[in-house]
This record gives sequence, C-alpha cells and structure tokens, in this order.
Amino acid sequence: MSPIERIRRGAPFRSPAPPPTPSGVVPRLLRARDACAYLGVAERTLRYLRQLGTIRAVRIGRKVLFEIAALDALVEKARDEGAS
Repeated sequence: MSPIERIRRGAPFRSPAPPPTPSGVVPRLLRARDACAYLGVAERTLRYLRQLGTIRAVRIGRKVLFEIAALDALVEKARDEGAS
C-alpha cells in the first residue's frame, strides 16, 4: 500500500494548527518530526514521499523543513484522489 493510500485510509484529517512559538508566532515551516506528527505518518513515509517528489521540502542549512501549506495540499490531493 502506498503512503498516499495510507493517508487516504486514515482518520478524517483535521488540520491542527502548529503551536505558537514563545514569541507568539505560528511557524510556516515544520521539521520532519513535526510534519510527521501533523500528517500522522512515520518519518520513513515522509522521506519516501519526498523522494518521490510528492511533497517538496525546503533546506535551510542542514535542516530539512516542510511548508504547512504543502502538507495541507498533500492531504487534499489524497482526499480528492480517494473520492474519484
């Protein structure tokens, strides 16, 4: 089963807002661990989706970060493909 199918078959997606930082700013980018928690998938699945080009990441220094908008778009795409 592909990672997209796993996301499709998962619980209904509720886009939780990431917690604000101590300064009160909500981040636009999430580390891989936080992106996995956001999507409800394993880090290996997220790496696989990145390798396939299904989701793009931003590299800042040695950090690999994922845009929240891209994560939401991935879920919407999976939901739309599952509906057809």
